[in-house]
Amino acid sequence: MLGNEPSFDKIGGVDYLAKLTTLALSIVNVNEYGKIVYDLALRRYLIEIGEKIVTNAYSSTLADLAITQIETAESQLYDLGSRGTLSKGFIKLQTSIEESWTSISSAIKNKNSINGISSGLLDIDSKLGGFKNSDLIILAGRPSMGKTALGVNLAINACKYFLTQKNTKDNVVQSVGFFSLEMSSQQISTRILSIESEINSSALFNGKIDVQDVDKLKTVQDEIQK
Repeated sequence: MLGNEPSFDKIGGVDYLAKLTTLALSIVNVNEYGKIVYDLALRRYLIEIGEKIVTNAYSSTLADLAITQIETAESQLYDLGSRGTLSKGFIKLQTSIEESWTSISSAIKNKNSINGISSGLLDIDSKLGGFKNSDLIILAGRPSMGKTALGVNLAINACKYFLTQKNTKDNVVQSVGFFSLEMSSQQISTRILSIESEINSSALFNGKIDVQDVDKLKTVQDEIQK
């Protein structure tokens, strides 16, 4: 019956159907092929976002601030990265309860200490019990209130905590990742040197420090690089 359809010849006819049968997926490989299709789809969306970013950067007026474009691009990339990333599926309540009980038992055993990664700040640790896996903590505030400075402090203190928890057998130390859309790595490093040396960051940026401060900075630098 298909042979009598004019549209059938337009798509390739019997030869095309035969080709499709050779390309049919085995049920064994469905998951792997699905991952490939998903990855290629993400790449296509990523290309579209990239093209929009470039187009907007060139064509936008001065009223459309670059920082606004960055925030839009960040939101789009975050949305893209959040699509279909959950691979665990459903978790049995029994499993979740066991994990909760393990966490509670650990907290009971460590009544006088935190049950997570120390923030280095007593008030925060007393409220949160330290930073834990799966925590999402948002630090919010108006501009110029010290959000970045506090974030850097928390990152430094987490690093110090990991150093105290160093696995002496394997000589392994966990790391802390710090991402910023506002400052370069050099600016962040300068902030860290300022915090650890207790020297005003403005003085470091402007080079207005005396010999004693230089010696203090050198000591802090050597300590950090260890």
